[in-house]
Amino acid sequence: MKVANISILPSPGLKQAGSLLPLFALLSALLFVPLLGGCSVKAPATTQAGLDGPERRQAEKLGMLLVGLNEAVNAGEARLLARDSISYAYSLSQRYDLVWPPLLHNTLVNIGLKERGLCHQWADDMLAHMRKAEYQSFDFYLGVSKMGTFREHNTLVVSAKGAGFDHGVVLDPWRDSGTLFFAKINDDHEYTWGQREASKSDK
Repeated sequence: MKVANISILPSPGLKQAGSLLPLFALLSALLFVPLLGGCSVKAPATTQAGLDGPERRQAEKLGMLLVGLNEAVNAGEARLLARDSISYAYSLSQRYDLVWPPLLHNTLVNIGLKERGLCHQWADDMLAHMRKAEYQSFDFYLGVSKMGTFREHNTLVVSAKGAGFDHGVVLDPWRDSGTLFFAKINDDHEYTWGQREASKSDK
């Protein structure tokens, strides 16, 4: 989720106090960061065969959802994509040095204490990874909700080859701090999605 840039013009009597707000925000974050160790996101349990425990069950559930998108979908590729999506979301959470909850991590990115981890960065990085894998049964898109507003949110969407964005599945790793949320677009009751064009660097 992006944080909108909002300009507020203070009254003359508040100018001095207003000038201290960025410093106050920075000091508050610096004081809070040492307490974040228990809020860091841990990688899922794995075995030599791949994901284990709850993550394996989630991958199986996502795999079945992807297989059901279209009779032409290759079942083996769908299962591979499901495991890849879940494990790569966790990989990004480690790369971002992610902390919970998501809005706290957003704040740390926006004040410069973290480099990445905004929702559009999750979506862009997931898209780049999936396109490198060259899945033959699927197309990948960027989705956006409430574009241009304070509540804008971005995600990756996958559909069966040729089926189009509106028949896709949301793959959203930002929402649950690296634990992949997935659902058919019309079954995601938290957001209404539209397609977002990929930037040149994403193509």
